[in-house]
Amino acid sequence: MRVRINGLTLVTTDGWNTNSGWSSRYCTATDGEGRQFPLIHPLYDLGPAPTNRFDATGIFLQESGSGTDGTFGYELFAQEITPSATAALTIAMNPVITWPGSLANYQLQSRDSLTATNWTPVTNVPVLVNGQNTVILEPTAAQKFYRLQQVQ
Repeated sequence: MRVRINGLTLVTTDGWNTNSGWSSRYCTATDGEGRQFPLIHPLYDLGPAPTNRFDATGIFLQESGSGTDGTFGYELFAQEITPSATAALTIAMNPVITWPGSLANYQLQSRDSLTATNWTPVTNVPVLVNGQNTVILEPTAAQKFYRLQQVQ
């Protein structure tokens, strides 16, 4: 079956050679989850052995060594090697505060503690999203307390 397996690394590279015979073209690949399997290098050049994570497309087969239950002995006959696409992913933990859009004469205010006497207006301009005034705030290390205050 032709498959693509993403995010592999090579454990061994001894068989990464177009000039070797078939029995000497075996490398060991891992998916980083504790699973390893033989990767067979083809007769044509796939370039230098990858030193970083890569994606491999090829034929997944079970020629020999499958055991009596057929659960091992799988090999990947590599046909194409490409660098793994590692997208930069940023997960923001920004506080989002919403209140009904019908509350037009209200201002969002904050302070650092419940015992503080002054409330400071939040300068972020609310945006109407699905009928809700919405403010996305920058995360801060300090705790913050918020309230809506009616303004004239």
